[in-house]
Amino acid sequence: MTATFLVKLETKQKTLSHVYIEISDASKVNSVVNSIKSEINDIYCFDILPSKSKISGHLGITITISKDDVQNIIDTLCEIDDVIFAI
Repeated sequence: MTATFLVKLETKQKTLSHVYIEISDASKVNSVVNSIKSEINDIYCFDILPSKSKISGHLGITITISKDDVQNIIDTLCEIDDVIFAI
């Protein structure tokens, strides 16, 4: 039984991907997250981070998503207000 659980866990981990977005205003994080939730169905996790660009006021968000359609998800994320870029 333990081996079966581990195989299922490994299989699920292989189908996930991480996308990093940066937003222009840290005070808008809730509205951006709500927009993301309404636009994308297969979201597993959000991690709020300091911005990788180190620009004052910016905020980074790492989103764990299904790996099925990453490019379309990135395109959708880039269209959300206050999102600077998605990679």
